[in-house]
Amino acid sequence: MALVIENVTKMIGSECHINDISLKFEPGTFNVLLGRTLSGKTSLMRLMAGLDKPTKGRILMGDRDLTRTPVQKRNVAMVYQQFINYPSLSVYANIASPLKIAKASAAEVDRRVHEVAEILHIEPLLKRFPGELSGGQQQRTAMARALVKDAELLLLDEPLANLDYKLREELRGELRNLFDRRKSIVVYATTEPLEALSFGGGDCAVLDRGQMAQFGPTAEVYHLPSSTSIAEVFSDPAMNFVDGDIDGGGLQLSSAVRGPLPPHLTGLPQGKYRFGVRAGHIGLKPQSPMAVPFTTEAELAEISGSETFVHVRHNGDNWVSRLSGVHKFNPSTLSRAEQLKEIAWFIKAAEPYRGQEINVASETLTTHKYESQVLAKAFQEITGIKLKHDLIQEGDVIEKLQTQMQSGRNIYDAYVNDSDLIGTHFRYGKVVPLSGWMTGQGKAVTLPTLDVNDFIGKSFTTSPDGKLYQLPDQQFANLYWFRYDWFQRPDLKKKFKAIYGYELGVPVNWSAYEDIADFFTNKVKNLDGKRVYGHMDYGKKDPSLGWRFTDAWLSMAGAGDKGIPNGLPVDEWGIRVDQCRPVGSSVERGGATNGPAAVYSLTKYIDWLKQYAPPEAAGMTFSEAGPVHPRQNSPTKNRKVKLSTTMT
Repeated sequence: MALVIENVTKMIGSECHINDISLKFEPGTFNVLLGRTLSGKTSLMRLMAGLDKPTKGRILMGDRDLTRTPVQKRNVAMVYQQFINYPSLSVYANIASPLKIAKASAAEVDRRVHEVAEILHIEPLLKRFPGELSGGQQQRTAMARALVKDAELLLLDEPLANLDYKLREELRGELRNLFDRRKSIVVYATTEPLEALSFGGGDCAVLDRGQMAQFGPTAEVYHLPSSTSIAEVFSDPAMNFVDGDIDGGGLQLSSAVRGPLPPHLTGLPQGKYRFGVRAGHIGLKPQSPMAVPFTTEAELAEISGSETFVHVRHNGDNWVSRLSGVHKFNPSTLSRAEQLKEIAWFIKAAEPYRGQEINVASETLTTHKYESQVLAKAFQEITGIKLKHDLIQEGDVIEKLQTQMQSGRNIYDAYVNDSDLIGTHFRYGKVVPLSGWMTGQGKAVTLPTLDVNDFIGKSFTTSPDGKLYQLPDQQFANLYWFRYDWFQRPDLKKKFKAIYGYELGVPVNWSAYEDIADFFTNKVKNLDGKRVYGHMDYGKKDPSLGWRFTDAWLSMAGAGDKGIPNGLPVDEWGIRVDQCRPVGSSVERGGATNGPAAVYSLTKYIDWLKQYAPPEAAGMTFSEAGPVHPRQNSPTKNRKVKLSTTMT
């Protein structure tokens, strides 16, 4: 039976979350809801599931009207991005719960539980409880509970978002194979164009601010977007847009790029147009006989896994190219002879260890993807030592490191982890300090030209006893993001000075920051026909919100001292420590988390989020709020980011 959504609207107060959407999903199909954060994907899924009721319209399954039927009486399963499990039940019992409710036989329950557990790689965890699992393992448990139930409607709301990328890639293929064997209607919500394409097959509905922007076969929506906004949503990185002309001689893009008219544009009359070029269609070499060469200046090479996003500038226009592989456009600081000399040293130093295997784990970040996919391979080719670099979720890194420390069982030979674990390393005494090892036992395998003092933030990885435990390859920095073009507009500069009495510019204190936030949000309000805001933040319940408080608001507002080296005497989390040992967080015990500065800073956080940020910011996480700046109309944000200084 087909699922039919008929002119459905959902209002919450005066806000319209879903606006007159109509869809039809056939049995045995895999369908994708694609859209940015707050586009309405989860709201629409909750209506499909029966968790919410539409304000207008109907929802039907075949000829049955389910609009007012509660979720308990529907044959539906749903998985959220934020996992939900029964904490008092084992993993096995969690997965088996819908089968037991359906009164399946014990043999059938056991068979299906093990089948789905094997697909999701959680068979060894069946006897554990959710509290003993990492975040990724808990999410897979929640997915298994939904998959084990043969529901006629299966709703998956970004279920792979919290998994590491290797497992995510593997599960995409396995899940698709699993769905192909079923007659269920599967609806999968995602913000990632690649994920929508990788599942392929069925239909794709692109949502934008609660409205249906386009619906059709996934490949068709990708190749023939009906608007620039859909083209942006269905492109990663975002599609390049440039003004141009079609004339009798062909196609003129910008003021300097000229070429023949592509076949799919031959039906257009002469005149001015706005053209879109996907990043993957701009390369270093011609990709087709129709390719048009033009010279650009590379401004930034952004490595993303096994691809490189190259930001270039041509005649005043900004372009982004997506290139396969890793590309560098800046020369090494070493001469060719110095590079060859270092490679020769590695080859010789590695001779006693050729054929051995080293296992390393790190968090899934772009820098570590480069280390895992590029540097590890190069290291193995040069040294003959097999280096396996696993990328896992941050919680999994901590779990495995803690298990290894407590049990003494070797899980990984080395870890790449945040420097705020320096206190743990110092207290447990289970981690080898690098400073003594590099000058002692490991001297023969330590590069003689390695300049330890050249690493940024070394003090954060040095313990109170002066020993260096980690070499930092990334560094947090407080950056002020703003719209330079707006700050340079004479009309805005004049208006700002008339109101506040000083020049509009990068703020030097919090009072000036608030003036700018108030100016754009409440005084300017609209620029070029679009609503603008003077502040951006995020407020969704998520681990990143904790980091926002401790690493940004509390530290910048003075809840503790500078915390260099981390943990002396009150670290930036506001907890008093003694020789890296936590002593107290409250003022009464010498800490600062409930002190005046902490209370003031978090009060300001809440006030500014409500007064100056876009309304949707309160429902965003760190990763969702970050991309708003380059593509939306929020000019300012004080944000902590990681600056990569990968050592090669």
